[in-house]
Amino acid sequence: MRYTACMEKRGKILVTGANGFVGPYLARELKKRDVDVVGLGYGDSTPELRETVAEYIACDLTDETSVKEKIDFSEITAVIHLAGLSSQGQSFGKPHHTISANAAMAINLFERALEQEKKPRFVVVSTGALYDSNQPMPLTEESKIAFNSPYAISKHVLENLCDYYRTRGFETVVVRPFNHTGPGQGPGFLIPDLARQVLEVGKGGTLKVGNLGTRRDYSDAWDIVKAYAILATAENLPHTLYNLCSSKSRSGEEILELIAKAVFGSEDAVSTEIDQSRIRPNDPPEIFGNATRMKEDFDWQPTIPLEQTITDYISWLSTRTL
Repeated sequence: MRYTACMEKRGKILVTGANGFVGPYLARELKKRDVDVVGLGYGDSTPELRETVAEYIACDLTDETSVKEKIDFSEITAVIHLAGLSSQGQSFGKPHHTISANAAMAINLFERALEQEKKPRFVVVSTGALYDSNQPMPLTEESKIAFNSPYAISKHVLENLCDYYRTRGFETVVVRPFNHTGPGQGPGFLIPDLARQVLEVGKGGTLKVGNLGTRRDYSDAWDIVKAYAILATAENLPHTLYNLCSSKSRSGEEILELIAKAVFGSEDAVSTEIDQSRIRPNDPPEIFGNATRMKEDFDWQPTIPLEQTITDYISWLSTRTL
């Protein structure tokens, strides 16, 4: 089946986690599609969101009472559930909180909709980090998964909840995005961290790095939110699970060269020094996915090259105080 604009559903779409990194991208993408966006976030709205959402709700999704008091599903046709604790590293220190909070957010949303006798479509964001890295690449939706962190477990629980609520009459679709970045992404991820270091050390400086030889799959946040919007508005969903990725891998060394070129015009403008504290033990040498299913069902594929993504990120970061 091929997706076309005339096959889109219209109506209000609830975007949870609207004030996070990806939320503003998604709100703007949906607005371009003439969709009324109800943004929901933990805390206040932002100036950027106020330009794109029809309504903003400040709500703690782990609080069942707050969800019942603040969320009204009567005009909502779809939910894109971005909200959640998203740090794999931090989940090791807070396993109970990570698993219980990510589950509670989804349960409270589904149960509130049931209470109102409404059943909007749910597009639920899981993660490509669920896959077992010790298997042939590229990773497809049929590849084995692994429970290698509390974060991964929480996402698997989330996917199981989607299966359960599908038996309750909801139309649910799970997406497993791989790494994606763009202006607005904070520290704790490879491209933001390398970009900040490059700007800090300056031309001819030395960066402290981990193993930059590992290869990962990177996409632009704009490409990823287009897929979310398609899945929320498509007339039919042939599958209940989709990978979202570039279907190619790039090494940390390549990324550093692209950053240096974007900043200084030269790939070798900075040097590196190995910091053993940044080395991840048993870090897989290469991970990348396969997004053929999304391409075949909806004619979606990433269109923004990594070079452009990095240039955009550097332009944005350069205007901020490091």
